[in-house]
Amino acid sequence: MSTLTAVKERPAVTLTVDQAKAAGYAIVSRSGRLAARLDRPDWRQAMHDKRYKPDADFYRRCISKDCVIVPESWLKKLPNSGIGPMEFKNKGRCMNTANPVPDATLDPT
Repeated sequence: MSTLTAVKERPAVTLTVDQAKAAGYAIVSRSGRLAARLDRPDWRQAMHDKRYKPDADFYRRCISKDCVIVPESWLKKLPNSGIGPMEFKNKGRCMNTANPVPDATLDPT
């Protein structure tokens, strides 16, 4: 018999396309409608520790843990990962909330 451990739920946050862009999200898969961001300020050092060249696109696609499925209308509004932001952006300040939530509710507008 297995038991389930209760996980504390985080408050829901609505994320608009402008907030997603300001937080540094970039499209990593158009067919899967996935967007990801550089999720830590020391992402270059993390890449170096794993013996990878510091490449923001590779980090977003393969290492980042902050990925969201976005509405189809966002695919042309967010930058492609290859030309996306090269620096970490603090998501909390972009979303105007004290506790950013990676599983944000997306506003399809």
